[in-house]
Amino acid sequence: MKRMMFVLCGLLALVLNAEYLKNPDANTLWLEDGKGDFKGWRDTLVMKSRDEGGFTIETGSKVDGGRYVDCAPGYDWLVFEIDSIEHKPGYRGFFMTPFISMVANPYQGIFAVKRVIDKKSAFLRVDMHGLKLGFKYMKQVKVPDYYIDYKWNGEGMDITVYLKEPAEDVSISFYDSYCMPQVLMENKNKLQLLPKNEDNAVVWTGSIKKFEYKGKGALMLKATVRGGGIKVPIWGNVPKAEMKNTK
Repeated sequence: MKRMMFVLCGLLALVLNAEYLKNPDANTLWLEDGKGDFKGWRDTLVMKSRDEGGFTIETGSKVDGGRYVDCAPGYDWLVFEIDSIEHKPGYRGFFMTPFISMVANPYQGIFAVKRVIDKKSAFLRVDMHGLKLGFKYMKQVKVPDYYIDYKWNGEGMDITVYLKEPAEDVSISFYDSYCMPQVLMENKNKLQLLPKNEDNAVVWTGSIKKFEYKGKGALMLKATVRGGGIKVPIWGNVPKAEMKNTK
C-alpha cells in the first residue's frame, strides 16, 4: 500500500510539473514547452498554453516575472524560439536580464544566448512591456541545434554560425537591441559567411577586421540562412559590457 501511494505521488508530481521537464534528453538540462499549468512561474505575467503547441507570455499584474531554473556545468546555452508578436499600446520591450533584451521592436526567430551560472539553480527573470510573445519552447542546453558564436580577434571579431543541416548560404546582419534598428559594420549592412567545409556546410565563418559599434544597446547578430532545414533567422547577441570599442 505504501509503495502504491509513493508511486501515485510520483506520478502526480510529474503531471503537476509537466511543463517544466528536467533532462528530457542528454543535451537538455530543462525544457519549458507550455504543456501544463506553468507551476513554478511567478503569476505576475500572463502565460498561456497554445493548442498548436508552445505558449504565450504577456504583461500581467506586473511587467516582470520568471522562475527558478536548474543550472549545471556544460549546459551553457539558453535557447528559445519566438514565433508570434503582438504589440500593445505604450512602451514595448522584452528582457531576460542580463542575457538578452529587445526594446520597442522584438523580432521572431531562434535565439541562443550564453547563460553560464555557477549555481545549482538561479532565477530566470523575464520582463514583458506592452507585448504578447509566442514561444515554441524555452530550454537550457549543452549545444543548440542552431546558434551564432563569436570570438574577439585583436580589434576585430570572428563570427561562426553552427547549423544542424547543411545550408546553401549564410549571412550576418547587425542590430542595436535598443529599438532594433539595423546598423552597419565596416560600412556594410551584412557580412557574408563562407562554409568551413563545402562538402558538409553546417559551419559557416566570417570576420570583422575592425569592430566599431555606436549603438545604445547590445549588438544583436542575425543569421539569415538559405537551406539548412531552417526557415527562420537565428539570433545571438554581444553584450555591451564585452565590447572593446563602442565609439
